[in-house]
Amino acid sequence: MRLISYRNLTAIIAITMIGLGIGVAKADSLYVGDSNDNTVKRFDAGTGNYLGVFVNHNGCPQNPPSAPPPGCLYGPTGLIFDGQGPEGHLLVADQNVNLNIPGAIYEYNSTTGAFIKALVPYTAKLGMAVIAPPAPRGIILYPRSGGGGTTLFVASPSGVTTDPTTPGSLQAFDGTTGEFIGFLPSTSSFHPRGVVIGPDRTSLCIQRPRYFGRKRWSNPALQPGDARFYRYLC
Repeated sequence: MRLISYRNLTAIIAITMIGLGIGVAKADSLYVGDSNDNTVKRFDAGTGNYLGVFVNHNGCPQNPPSAPPPGCLYGPTGLIFDGQGPEGHLLVADQNVNLNIPGAIYEYNSTTGAFIKALVPYTAKLGMAVIAPPAPRGIILYPRSGGGGTTLFVASPSGVTTDPTTPGSLQAFDGTTGEFIGFLPSTSSFHPRGVVIGPDRTSLCIQRPRYFGRKRWSNPALQPGDARFYRYLC
């Protein structure tokens, strides 16, 4: 992937939900990642009625060790259904909040919410290099040309640290196997959160200023409420 261009935005309405742990799927249901109790909840997309917990936290330690059990959520954010098979699977980006380890992409049964596998585990490496997404938030699947499967793009607004000044990243994985494809070299001011795919086959990343308490940690040139669109070749 390489950068094509970016432009400043002051308001983004159509895609403000992207990467915030919200997804819409079959039967007009709305799925929401709840970091308060580390579950995925389901709502009627038409009425807003609560339909119950879809991915639960049962059996997961409340204060996990440094190596939490696979499938246990500790900060669910981005959600997407992969459309594979008759029902498809639910992919959840999990940040492993306050565990000082990378995040992960987990796969769940789209009917029962049962854990299937870690598509991209928090232990993922390429040789000695850690390739697990450091703090995944926005995720999206993009079909490759010629029926060659899908690419999973993962946006992380920061690194594996409590200091949000660390640069974020945009990574690409195989949407079926989780195999690492590549990443976009980041800069100190790069903190992507949401990802969408444009009609001209570019990846568009939303970047917003970051705050920690009363101190501003993001690029000081950006004003509150500003956002940026970055465009990359997919």
